[in-house]
Amino acid sequence: MTCDIKGQEKTIKNTLTEMNLDAKLDNRFEDVTVIFIIFSFKMLYFRHVKNLAF
Repeated sequence: MTCDIKGQEKTIKNTLTEMNLDAKLDNRFEDVTVIFIIFSFKMLYFRHVKNLAF
């Protein structure tokens, strides 16, 4: 389970790197990136807590 979460974090970081390259072309993407980071880590956190609970 921990390995799965680390794998997901790595995927998110790669996606964010790609998004950041796009953001340099258009600054409007910066807000989207911040929302995406917050949402993704909230989802990872709740999924991890669920795994511990059951």
